[in-house]
Amino acid sequence: MFDGRRGFRADMRATLVAEKGLMMLAHQKEILCAVLETIRAHYADDVSILFIYGSCVNGTANAQSDLDMIFVPKTEKGWQLAKTFLYQGTGNDLW
Repeated sequence: MFDGRRGFRADMRATLVAEKGLMMLAHQKEILCAVLETIRAHYADDVSILFIYGSCVNGTANAQSDLDMIFVPKTEKGWQLAKTFLYQGTGNDLW
């Protein structure tokens, strides 16, 4: 998704969803877009890479599925991105 060494690729979201066949539901796409925009706006130099995994990657996502995300911080500030949050009644973690 985001690689701090190369920055954002403009086509990354389309590539993830369309070409890779990820089973991302609307709420998962919204979360992913929000996280990517937050990184771009506030942590672009502080996050090395962001991964998604779990049900949207293995094709078992349902309406209650969260979006599983993990990132590798590049700086001390990057650690501040870690959050646990609710979105539309579903708990999500960004670690």
